[in-house]
Amino acid sequence: MGAAVRRGHTDRFVKTQVSLMLQRLECLLFCLCFCSPAFAELKTDIEFAKAGDVSLTLDAHVPDGAGPFPTAIIVHGSGFVRGDKQTLVQPLFEPLTRAGFAWFTINYRLAPQYRYPAPVEDVEQAVRWVKQHAHEYKVDAGRIALMGPIGRRLSGIDGGCAKQASGSREGGGCFLCSERP
Repeated sequence: MGAAVRRGHTDRFVKTQVSLMLQRLECLLFCLCFCSPAFAELKTDIEFAKAGDVSLTLDAHVPDGAGPFPTAIIVHGSGFVRGDKQTLVQPLFEPLTRAGFAWFTINYRLAPQYRYPAPVEDVEQAVRWVKQHAHEYKVDAGRIALMGPIGRRLSGIDGGCAKQASGSREGGGCFLCSERP
């Protein structure tokens, strides 16, 4: 009789604990569904331009908060002949995110299929697109930098980019972009 009583108490205890855990889980799920705070957002494969039949896309990281935020437009390297918006630039994502930047990483047309200045024109179009969508992505249009392992190939870029702010002649750099869209 003693073992049956203990087993009965144990069964009730387990049922009570399971019931409490389910109630807590329901509460947690409710909070996650209806009460979750806003977090930084990464939107991928947004078309910023169409060049003939080629869709030019970017990824956009928007910090949590009201903004507007300083912004970086990240251009991958590889001499305009290979790569994509993730090539060689992923190490920039975390520091920019921690620093509270909105950032965009872009694709552009590559050689030899597309001849120079096609890639530069694509980068210029990306700069214009970011400025045109500044409000939507909480971008401070007065604080936009073009950056990545791009070297001096983009030093004469139009689209509102001014002087080279930092970086070596070939290894990488940062170009400041003005307010005008």
